[in-house]
Amino acid sequence: MKKSLRFMVLFLLAWVTTSVSAGEYSYEFSNKVFTGEGTKTLGSIDWTIQVPGKIFWGFAKNKGQQIGSAGKPAQTVTLSTTGITQQVSKIVVETSGARDISATLEVSVGGNAYATSDGNAYHLTKESTEATFTGSAAGEIKLVYSNSEPLKAIYIKAIKVYYGEGESGGEIEPKPEEIASVASIAELNALKDGQVAALYLSDEANARVTFAHDKYIYLRDNTGAVCLYNIDKKMTYNQHVAGYITGKKTVIGNMPAFTASPTTNAYMLIAADPVTEPNVEPIETTAAAMSEHYADWVTIKNVKMSDGQQGQDATGTVNVANTFNVSEYADIQSGKEYDFFGIVNSTADSNLNLSLIHNVAYKRTGNPAADMQADFLPLTPTGIHQMNMEQNKNIIVYDLMGRRISPSQMTKGVYIINGKKYVK
Repeated sequence: MKKSLRFMVLFLLAWVTTSVSAGEYSYEFSNKVFTGEGTKTLGSIDWTIQVPGKIFWGFAKNKGQQIGSAGKPAQTVTLSTTGITQQVSKIVVETSGARDISATLEVSVGGNAYATSDGNAYHLTKESTEATFTGSAAGEIKLVYSNSEPLKAIYIKAIKVYYGEGESGGEIEPKPEEIASVASIAELNALKDGQVAALYLSDEANARVTFAHDKYIYLRDNTGAVCLYNIDKKMTYNQHVAGYITGKKTVIGNMPAFTASPTTNAYMLIAADPVTEPNVEPIETTAAAMSEHYADWVTIKNVKMSDGQQGQDATGTVNVANTFNVSEYADIQSGKEYDFFGIVNSTADSNLNLSLIHNVAYKRTGNPAADMQADFLPLTPTGIHQMNMEQNKNIIVYDLMGRRISPSQMTKGVYIINGKKYVK
């Protein structure tokens, strides 16, 4: 197995080296990279940002890196690089602004202005849109934003540069990317931010999907948990995952993530279907210990809510977030106690949240049988009691739809017995 892994890493390293000089550079912001003026490595190229004054820095999932806000706006923004020395034919910037934005973007290479389809400047809108600039020059690449009243937030989601061989025969000059090989989620999470890695998960690692939503896949193995972000692989709750995948170790706020990069491939990562193991379930923790479970599915019990978003258990404060739009979130009432179930998440500003989730384990055919059905709710009031089936074999039970259920047919979920709710 190690021999196969070494071969895979060498193959991927050769592929990365080749693809870097293939005529296209691209980078997508998956978290807040810039927190002030200075230079950051975006992919394999160093970019420098200059923004006069004290402004707000942030990140929005659908819009990317945020520069400025209505309260702390950026009047001008210059993002530049000298990392590409070949002749550039086209630059595509996916960008946007806040509502009622009145800002423009201009692009130049080596001091030569590049043109859009209707002029040299692109006018930002509130929707994230690709702005295309074309020309033929080599030298420093500059993206210059000019903001005017009303000053609003500017967002950059992605940058693509298309280049070819210029008169000097120059080439893109990235730092060589070393691919780290890791064999567990804990080893992956221990890597430095921005490190490209090949992650190998054996069957024995017991890597399971705890939740999947849009571009986010949350994975737990025997050693820890991580968020797979923007990986081109469809997965669903409960699946057992094994094999290889390449990507870049990043963080979203403080939450570890494995993000798609130009070298990412997931074709050797296998998700078992059908699932044959028992259902993966949440880990019980407390408010004080939440930071030990980033990207994992947990339950925190007996949380008394002070409002619709924040509550306290016996150890501290829990921020409850509706990141994944679960309908049950609307049922939360101030002053009541709940058991919550969700993913330990982090905002771009490193705020710790419990993002509520609703998982369903469906009836299985074959192995194992239908007793693996379960409905894992995002919250239950603490007035719902645990059921002791050994003491309640002959009771009359109804489900939440009012249908009578035989105790022998009950799966995990909430039931009504003698007018009271119980959870199994």
